[in-house]
Amino acid sequence: MSEWLSWEELIDANKARFAAACKYWEVPENSPMEIAVLLDLIPRISEEGGVDPRVVLAMILQESHGCLRVPETLGSHRNSGVLQSHNGNGTCNTNVIEAGEPGPMKNPHLVSVDCPSSQIETMIRDGVLGTRAGRGVMQLMDQEHGLGYLDAQMWYRVARAYNSGSVDPSDNLEMGAATHGYCSDVANRLVGWRSGSSGFSSSVTSA
Repeated sequence: MSEWLSWEELIDANKARFAAACKYWEVPENSPMEIAVLLDLIPRISEEGGVDPRVVLAMILQESHGCLRVPETLGSHRNSGVLQSHNGNGTCNTNVIEAGEPGPMKNPHLVSVDCPSSQIETMIRDGVLGTRAGRGVMQLMDQEHGLGYLDAQMWYRVARAYNSGSVDPSDNLEMGAATHGYCSDVANRLVGWRSGSSGFSSSVTSA
């Protein structure tokens, strides 16, 4: 964790990304005010759950590029908001798509012109503190800490479990369901990687 950027450094490194986060889905970009609200809420809600806000920020970039109008995705369940939370209630776009499906939206009228702070707060609460249907970052942190994992190793396992529901029995964080490079991408974001493509850091592939 000593190699991770500070909260302020992470924000500075990703300012341009938050301002151009939504082009993939062809929905309106985040406004400066919406970005300010998002970046104010992440550390406040993270503190409630005892979660490192830097991890939450990296996971938001991984889940949705930071786009507040990201559509909901549907697999075995519905995922919503910037953290694509399990049956979450926070969203500013109720279009439902398959994971990875690009824009344009089938129904533009389901995209909020203004994304209210109440919805942004719910998105963060759903992902960090969990929903009735699914665990959030806080619950996964408690789980991995209870298994004896600490510091960066714990957080990388949390990220992998958030993405796929669990860590592969092999403890290889690039195996199992969902996005194999998810954990490595999150780890790389925490040290300043900004590329939009999948990056891999060999130091976190095995927990």
